[in-house]
Amino acid sequence: MLADFNGDGNMDVAAAGDAISVSVLLGTGTGSFRPDVNFLVAAGPIAMAAANLNGSGMPDLAVVDLDSSTITVLTNITK
Repeated sequence: MLADFNGDGNMDVAAAGDAISVSVLLGTGTGSFRPDVNFLVAAGPIAMAAANLNGSGMPDLAVVDLDSSTITVLTNITK
């Protein structure tokens, strides 16, 4: 999933890290990324969507978790 999560004008990446986490890598603007930051989600992350869900003006991340049949919402993920 690509989105500008921290509002610096550079694309950032969010990806399923393992069975219970999502990794976010902030873009540097030079084609590289800062070290990943991992966020725990329910078991089996299979799909993601980025949108401003809490009205902050910044994208949040919604993660669909297959094994638990839930959706995890990560807000303000760069703070």
